[in-house]
Amino acid sequence: MTYTRVRQMMIFIAVALLLVVSVRAEEFTFKVKPGKPNEVKFISKAPLETIEGITNDISGSVTVDPANADLKTAGEFEVQMATIDTDNSIRNGHMRDNHLQTDKYPTSSFEMKSIEGLDDGMLPDGKPVNFRIKGQFTLHGVTKEISPEITALWNSTNKSLKVTAKFNVLLQDYDIPRPQFLFMKLAVEQKVEINFTAYAK
Repeated sequence: MTYTRVRQMMIFIAVALLLVVSVRAEEFTFKVKPGKPNEVKFISKAPLETIEGITNDISGSVTVDPANADLKTAGEFEVQMATIDTDNSIRNGHMRDNHLQTDKYPTSSFEMKSIEGLDDGMLPDGKPVNFRIKGQFTLHGVTKEISPEITALWNSTNKSLKVTAKFNVLLQDYDIPRPQFLFMKLAVEQKVEINFTAYAK
């Protein structure tokens, strides 16, 4: 085989590989908008009482290529903390003023950094998958690295991404005081569950 023929074959193979990659790579940016059914739930299980605080005021976005999720995935989310409702107006006021101090710290946020434990590095179409993500969580003016558990469902038909995220928050890690009136009713560790369905732009 001549040098020219070998060179032509190498060029052909390189072009074919580029075409395959370009066909597979399809990056989407999914927008998370405030409102139902999207919600953030804080659960406190203390000796005297279980308290749930819920808000639908979560916004943000996720950028990902479902076929190559490990390669480039980014996300940012923000929650309006003053909108959390515990189904008790007096308790809501106390928690906003003395616990979360929402006048000074109106939002909590999460910035996604990486994915761990995603089989084959991809989100299969129509099949829920479990994995973890790492990122920076900011609450009450304090930022910590956390690793939430994720269940995600990619739907190529309507270009949607349905996500459930779970993690725990220790109040002391974020310098959050336990108000005296809730001292025996508010656990030192809060369970956080986030559910949203985001659609590609």
